[in-house]
Amino acid sequence: STMYNLEKHTVNDTITIRDALLIIDKQGLIANVLFVVSQERKLLGSVTEGDIRRALLRGETLATLITAVMRQNCKYLYQNFDVKDMEELRNINITFVPIVNQQHQIIEIIEVNKYQPKLPVHAIIM
Repeated sequence: STMYNLEKHTVNDTITIRDALLIIDKQGLIANVLFVVSQERKLLGSVTEGDIRRALLRGETLATLITAVMRQNCKYLYQNFDVKDMEELRNINITFVPIVNQQHQIIEIIEVNKYQPKLPVHAIIM
């Protein structure tokens, strides 16, 4: 379910690289992507195992805060997103996408490949 994704894929902005690695290691996430949120659950960025590895290689330590290594320009969609938006994400191999409200708070995380649009009734009749 989407709530399951939300819990597994969101982390607080106060955690360190070490914390993030422990989470990724424990979960063995297929996509290995974590979304960083503020205390108000606002989306701040995303971080992958690769981002962390590159940070360590350039001299960051395990004690470095995750916010220092996250990508701030991560992809997200608003609640009223279009099916075309999801197609575009699929085409650029995005695995998980956060859905945010107007306050930029994450309300769910969708696994892009498993997304099935709920067609409006009139679309089926046409």
